[in-house]
Amino acid sequence: MFKRRKTGGKQSQPVTRTPAGKRPWFKRYTRKAIMGGLSIGGVLGVLLVAWMVYLNSQLPETKLDDPVYALPTIIYDRNGQKVQEIYIKRRKLIQFEQLPPHLINGLVAKEDSRFFEHHGIDPLRMLKAAWINLVAMRKVQGASTLTQQTAKQFFLTPERTWTRKLKEILLALKIERTHPKQEILELYLNKVNFGDAWGVSAAAETYFGKKVEDLTLSESAMLVGLLPAPNTYKPTRSMSEARKQRNIVLFRMAEEGYITRTEQMASSAEPILLASGGDPRNEAAASYVEYVRRLLLDEYGSKNLYEGGLRVYTAMDMNYQMAAHSALVQGIREMDRRRGFRGVENRIELNAEKQIPEEVLVDLNPGLEPEPGTTQEGIVLEVGEEAATVVLSTQLRGQIMWEELREEWQDWIPNPEKQEETRPIKALADILQPGDVLRVEVRGYNPDTALYQLGLYQEPQSNGAVYAADPNTGDVLAMVGGVRYGRETGESEFIRATQALRQPGSSFKPLIYAAAMEEGYTPASVLDDNPRVITLRSGKKHTPQNYDQKFLGRVSLRESLVRSRNVPTMQLVEEMTPRKVIKYSRQFGLTTPIPEEALISLGTHSVRLSEMTRAYGVFVAGGKLFQPNYILRIEDNKGNVIMESETKGEQVISQATAFLTTDILVDVVKNPFGTGNKAMEGFNRPNGGKTGTTQNYTDAWYIGFIPQLVTGIYIGFDDPTISLGPNEAGSKAAAPVWKMMMNQIEGALPIETFQQPNTVVTMRVDGSGRMLPPCAIAPDARYEKFRLSTIPKRLRDSQGCNQPGVTVSTPLVSGGPANDGAEKPPREEEDL
Repeated sequence: MFKRRKTGGKQSQPVTRTPAGKRPWFKRYTRKAIMGGLSIGGVLGVLLVAWMVYLNSQLPETKLDDPVYALPTIIYDRNGQKVQEIYIKRRKLIQFEQLPPHLINGLVAKEDSRFFEHHGIDPLRMLKAAWINLVAMRKVQGASTLTQQTAKQFFLTPERTWTRKLKEILLALKIERTHPKQEILELYLNKVNFGDAWGVSAAAETYFGKKVEDLTLSESAMLVGLLPAPNTYKPTRSMSEARKQRNIVLFRMAEEGYITRTEQMASSAEPILLASGGDPRNEAAASYVEYVRRLLLDEYGSKNLYEGGLRVYTAMDMNYQMAAHSALVQGIREMDRRRGFRGVENRIELNAEKQIPEEVLVDLNPGLEPEPGTTQEGIVLEVGEEAATVVLSTQLRGQIMWEELREEWQDWIPNPEKQEETRPIKALADILQPGDVLRVEVRGYNPDTALYQLGLYQEPQSNGAVYAADPNTGDVLAMVGGVRYGRETGESEFIRATQALRQPGSSFKPLIYAAAMEEGYTPASVLDDNPRVITLRSGKKHTPQNYDQKFLGRVSLRESLVRSRNVPTMQLVEEMTPRKVIKYSRQFGLTTPIPEEALISLGTHSVRLSEMTRAYGVFVAGGKLFQPNYILRIEDNKGNVIMESETKGEQVISQATAFLTTDILVDVVKNPFGTGNKAMEGFNRPNGGKTGTTQNYTDAWYIGFIPQLVTGIYIGFDDPTISLGPNEAGSKAAAPVWKMMMNQIEGALPIETFQQPNTVVTMRVDGSGRMLPPCAIAPDARYEKFRLSTIPKRLRDSQGCNQPGVTVSTPLVSGGPANDGAEKPPREEEDL
């Protein structure tokens, strides 16, 4: 019998006993479950090990002694000066020894605090991250070490799968066995994305304009702070996010003992000052680099261009390129000022205290340091009689002085849609009011007043181009396709120097006159500058006019070109026929359509600046047309030469005609009646050129040259129906740009003269242009130059005059090699 135990008045339940030899059912099933779990776990473990062994066998070789990076193509000028880089991922490699210690410390503190202790993976960090993510029910913290990140950067895709993660772990373990820690950090920092740049060296240059070794603690911390989400945290997108992430890195550095709390607080308070304006060479050379990029893309493909690390040595001279861009910008800005001020960009309302609202100031030029020559947005705070106060940021202010503004700007435009209606600026209050938002140009800084000296800036609406080449080789030394260029800034990608089709006006005339002299005309040939009527192919009648609306009567061919007479030029075209003029134009390298019409004498057809400039190069190069060279040499990323250019020239007109045309164009700038004379005042070295102006002043041209350089300038609106303004002719709008450019570069060029060949002789002629015999006396006699083949035989054979007091007119042969492969045989009995 079972006895009951007393339990404080309560009856206890009877104890049930299991028969001998039997366990409780739950113990039996628990043991089976454990045994089954262990069996399954064992099988899974074996499968996992087998899978990892398989994955390990599929992994790539982890030796990174010669790592492959996507490297930019580097563009150099002809003197080896770096100009720009072409890339999708901008990267610049650096060695570990160049990295500042605070950059390494910040990286380790923020991304992998036990980096120097683990062997590729950090199990403790993995467990901690797993627990945090489990509690949060989402991924809050990652566990990848810097070695794992390096493995992913070099060997794996960014896909998020368990397979990829296991490969990452295996690769990290292998990398740690074959590469020291410092080398891993070097590999990582050269590879990783920093938002606007790839690799820490390129990032330092992009954001701060510094070498990486010159970074401050604060700057290093900012770069490290970008790594979790570079395109989100980069300061060019969000300055507040970049500052927040920088401070997190500084906090972690202090926690890990790399810096003191005092250093942390001081660096956290520092403003983030980004590199302002970038390298001015980038904008100056943008069109040239873009043209070269297109050539390289066609020849080598996108993979080699953007990732192959090509080294391209162009024909560009960076000094010429900078001078060309600077002169074009200055010339167009001066012309734009002559058109008048169009008004401010926007307006804001000042607050009750007559101050700019704080929420507006916060976003005004954040992080940009005003530098002379740059432009910034400003807000007018006060306008007085002598100066206007302009706010540049929360702490910086400047002044626009009335005296300086009055010198630069004479008029303003009440209605920008009607550009012809202007009014004189009589006071600052005419054009500026408190609250006006406008662009200003930083001129300097006055430490006494703590104010920046500012100028009123207006973005020009017109545009232009410059094309400069060595006439004796075809090397394109400078090319500017517009005042602004770049897809990143939203500006036009149109290269006006090579793509724009514009009417050349009178700048086309030298080609006509050269063709005429090839056909037997001479500089002394007499043309008729009197009213005439021509019949166009359409049947319509046309009465050509000269620019000055006057007629000079009989003029020599030289005088007609020097004074840019329209009517005599049309006579030449009619006598030679338009078809023949077009044929010669093709010889000069023009490829655009030219109508078979006498009106081509006025330059009413469309041409490219690059082709017109090359055509003028024929005159300077003794009648040879050279193919343009933009690239001199290309090397691969190992320094092996894979391309070298060749100089290719073809004799297209005689050496004599080339020199005679050059000589007349020298007169265009020397002769007081020449169309380029006034514009070239003060420029004393031997030079020549020709202006061009189209109807209603829509296009302004000047193509000028010295023996070593031929340069074409074009200025106009992209919309060819818009006028540049009253009297904005080639001599006023374009020629000054040529002169400004030459003034910047001529000091580095030796002074050379145009060499007269042996096939050109100097003779006396009378007022009618007729060559005088040796003993002839003529009160209006003058000297003129001729092709030897145009001198009548009786005069060529003359031995001179022995009569006392009579000037000898025997041909005067100038020095220079008698090398004129295109010269025609002498005409035996010609008397012109």
